[in-house]
Amino acid sequence: MKKIFIFYSLMILLLPDMSGLKAQPEITLSRLISIGLERNPEIQMHKNQTEMIELTIPQQGSWPDPVLSFGVMNLPTDSYRFDAEPMTQKTVELMQTVPFFGKPSIREEIAEKEHQSRLFVLSNTRLSLVNEIVQAYYDLYYLEKWSEIIGQNKSLMNDFIQIADTKYRTGQGIHQDVLKSQLEMMQLEKMIIDLTEQAENRRTKIYALLDYPDGIVLRNLPVPLDPKLAMPLDSLQKMAIQNNPVLSGAMTGIEKSKLAAQLARREYWPDFSVVFSYGERVNHPDFISGMVSVNLPIFAASKQARKVQEETIATHAAQNEYRTLKNNITLQVKLFYDRLQRDRKLFDLYRNEILPQARQALESAIGAYRADKVDFSTLLANQVTLINHEIEFNRILTSYHQNLSNLALVCGTSLDDEANWF
Repeated sequence: MKKIFIFYSLMILLLPDMSGLKAQPEITLSRLISIGLERNPEIQMHKNQTEMIELTIPQQGSWPDPVLSFGVMNLPTDSYRFDAEPMTQKTVELMQTVPFFGKPSIREEIAEKEHQSRLFVLSNTRLSLVNEIVQAYYDLYYLEKWSEIIGQNKSLMNDFIQIADTKYRTGQGIHQDVLKSQLEMMQLEKMIIDLTEQAENRRTKIYALLDYPDGIVLRNLPVPLDPKLAMPLDSLQKMAIQNNPVLSGAMTGIEKSKLAAQLARREYWPDFSVVFSYGERVNHPDFISGMVSVNLPIFAASKQARKVQEETIATHAAQNEYRTLKNNITLQVKLFYDRLQRDRKLFDLYRNEILPQARQALESAIGAYRADKVDFSTLLANQVTLINHEIEFNRILTSYHQNLSNLALVCGTSLDDEANWF
């Protein structure tokens, strides 16, 4: 008895301290999105690239570094003496290249536009990540719900097997009904195995998007069951044109191309260099020299003029790209809006009419089969019909939320801002 007491005392001492443990917060879609935006390495990469480009802005607006030179002039090679010839001197020279007026400021503006473009890329990457998480989340919800429906119908199938077996034993049924019900049960088992694998793949994808955080268990995902979209189509299209980061980036690209064309026209005007030198002589007065030099754009026809043409064409290309993106975005908003309207109508149809009738039909078939008024095939057909309708109902619900997320991505906004959507 004493040994047993000592053993249990040691076990109690070895148990971990549970006082510091806290209940994990509920796993919601909003929380998953917050974790993803905070941890996803692709987001961090684009942040780093944006910060990198921001640091180039003052560099582009700066003048070239001045050049300081030290030397010796006119040193005779027969004596190598500094006092042998009056023109022998030790020199120090300072040269500064001065860009033509306006060039540095334009280069700085171009760098600022490039930084703005990277900010839009970062914004689009964040929205795309949110959309990926939403798509995977609702895929997982759909697979879990599908598996749950199959599990519920397994219990119902067990009842069918018992009814068929009882009728067979009492001589009111045939053995084929028992075998058919058992085969149907095995089909349901196989379906659950397949669904479990697919659901695990979706979980793994979500974990990867979130950079594999600790303490996240994706089970029994909550989903709104009464989705509504209140905003009209024209408001959504205006929102997309105003907020879509890809379209905003294209507009910034136009502005950047115009600045590049402006800079190319400035290249007709030469830069100039200012040189100041001081020469120290032995036993003679020192020399001071100054000089201004300019580069001559004598090849302007094949160089500067072609550069202006290049940047002008690039501006036209950027403008056409913007128009193409704008048209595509307007079209995408219309397509996703139509899909949402379709899914909403189907959602109401299944919830209010099809599912209640399918459940009623199955209940009626069960009673009729017990009373020998229908055969077992009719009973199974009603059950399969109900399963298919329940699965389709959840597929429609999933499709609605996924299309809503796609619409949010195109509109350049987030589903977290429910005031924009519901």
